[in-house]
Amino acid sequence: MYFDKAKTLANFGYFLAHLYELLQSDERDTRERAAARVSAGLAAVEQAALDGGRWDFAQMLLPMPEPPFSTHHGRAPPRGTLLAHAKLADPALVQAAVAHLKDMGQITKMREEAARHNS
Repeated sequence: MYFDKAKTLANFGYFLAHLYELLQSDERDTRERAAARVSAGLAAVEQAALDGGRWDFAQMLLPMPEPPFSTHHGRAPPRGTLLAHAKLADPALVQAAVAHLKDMGQITKMREEAARHNS
């Protein structure tokens, strides 16, 4: 993934990946550990909000290492790899979201035309 300067997205994605790995575990205390990790994640988000979006201190509240930013920083996607949607997204959900966006675009266009006619 290419996060470039989006450190918040990188932190969130890394956190979710760790949580997903934990939930795939067969260990007996998986649910309790996942709940504890979610609680820590919520505390980190709150801390980042209190710090104006900065993750310096919030990162220390997460029970995992800091994301490997050096592997993502400054990299751009290879040419010709512009994606219309995330590869991990459920295709049915993507289709529904695209249909919704098209509908919203049509509604917006109709409202703009109505506003022009009423002025």
